[in-house]
Amino acid sequence: MSTRGHWTPTEDEKLMELVACFGPHNWNSIADKLQGRSGKSCRLRWFNQLDPRIKKSPFTEEEEERLLTSHRIHGNRWAAIARHFPGRTDNAVKNQWHVIMARRYRERSRVCSRGEAQRQEIIKKRNLDAKNIASFLDKYCRSVQNYPMINESNMRQNRDSSIEFYDFLQVNNDLENAKQGLERVEEQKEEVKENESKSCVPFIDFFSVGSS
Repeated sequence: MSTRGHWTPTEDEKLMELVACFGPHNWNSIADKLQGRSGKSCRLRWFNQLDPRIKKSPFTEEEEERLLTSHRIHGNRWAAIARHFPGRTDNAVKNQWHVIMARRYRERSRVCSRGEAQRQEIIKKRNLDAKNIASFLDKYCRSVQNYPMINESNMRQNRDSSIEFYDFLQVNNDLENAKQGLERVEEQKEEVKENESKSCVPFIDFFSVGSS
């Protein structure tokens, strides 16, 4: 009956001694001398963990890029991928691929979270700006109705705390300029009419046609 579960340090030492004696072959014979472990379990333990040729250092960035490229070509055929990584086992490349995917998922989640927070902040700012503009227009229209011309004292009394005095002053100046512009247009129209009347040649009835 084979034992399931983690290998103990004592079992690892025994397996290494047996492989040193008999070589990494005939795993069923080796398992017979290692009570509770099957030949398959001994083989996997050796090639995935105990083989001194195994490279146990962390994957480099270059190796991770090669791993991603190999996975796009071979898919989940980890044994085929491991052939491109001397010293790396198929189990190691499979685990590292999942580590990369988990890391990228966390990075995308953080980016999405930051993007959503920024979007909400923009919406909040736009809503606040729209509210301030609506408040300004409401107070301005009521001020125009109550006062023919806005002066400095009226502005200070009616302006909202969130609107700067300069904004009201600018609006008042714009109204004054518009009013002056309309007055100039009317004056120009009158001048045109006068010029037209002066330029007309008077009619002289030489033949007294009008008196007949």
